[in-house]
Amino acid sequence: IMKLRFVLLYLREGEGFILKQSMGLLGDVPQSIDAQNSIAAALRVKKEVLPADEINTPDDFKKMESAVFIPILVKDDLRGFLVMGAKLSQDAFTDDDLNLLSTLSNQVAGAMENYRLYREILETQQKLFQSDKLAALGTIAAGMAHEIKNPLASIKGMTQVLKKNLSDPEFMNNFADIVPRQLDRINRIVENLVRFGRPANPEVKDVNINEVLEEIIKLVHYQCVQSNIQLRNDLAAVPLISGDKEQLTQAFMNIILNGMQAMPQGGRLTIESKSLGSGVEVSIADTGKGIPKENLASIFDPFYTTKTGGSGLGLSVTYRIISDHKGKIGVASGDSGTTFTVRL
Repeated sequence: IMKLRFVLLYLREGEGFILKQSMGLLGDVPQSIDAQNSIAAALRVKKEVLPADEINTPDDFKKMESAVFIPILVKDDLRGFLVMGAKLSQDAFTDDDLNLLSTLSNQVAGAMENYRLYREILETQQKLFQSDKLAALGTIAAGMAHEIKNPLASIKGMTQVLKKNLSDPEFMNNFADIVPRQLDRINRIVENLVRFGRPANPEVKDVNINEVLEEIIKLVHYQCVQSNIQLRNDLAAVPLISGDKEQLTQAFMNIILNGMQAMPQGGRLTIESKSLGSGVEVSIADTGKGIPKENLASIFDPFYTTKTGGSGLGLSVTYRIISDHKGKIGVASGDSGTTFTVRL
């Protein structure tokens, strides 16, 4: 155990180094250091643990009786450094001590780089999720354009004859009833689209999977009618699960759209849920042409697709979301269609 008077941690931010942690010192400590400071310059060149007497130590660090400066290097790039005071025992730092501190420096650098890579992966994953969501949104919006036209046609028809019927009480009553109702219908359609397309920060809370599925069914209902797809749902009472509702909506939307696209000539899409004690099982089955055996092992791979113009993102994003929720997703396919099963 090496007992020291103090330890300071400086990390690079912008054009300098900022004090991030201080242990053992109660007095004034420099809060920031210029990138061209003699300490940073020496560590950048030497790339090794340096005793204070080998550096042109600035006065404020001399007053603190700094003993050792330890670089934090990532691929030879100085990302920060540690400043350590003398040993409480007043013993000098040995070569073994310096080797130990060098090992510590490498571990700190490794942890910092791992954290940076982790953040990059998270950002990339969020971009991937959003890209996939926008692709699904385009598919849904194309079908819903017709659904919006219907109430607009009703409103247009009534307004065109409004002047001629201003004195007709029955017409005016119908107008007052139908127009607000049709406008509310359009508003609900648009709100559902906006809610699905909006980027969302992950928010884990209790989720009713049946509510998630019912919202998706409302979004795709008209498209199913237009595509001659019979939509059947059998949603049993299920317990609440812990998860992010927006991400789960995206995951199940991808599976449902995938099933609909597998039936270009029409067919039947069946959505079922059931309780697994404290968990939930959801199955989504289509009556499309099925997935060839040789392709089943690849359907969750990023960018793998057999559809013309497909991005190959939908099912890979779904797999990631279900995995992040500590769930499992499986698929069975044959000549009579495909069934996806999700357990959460």
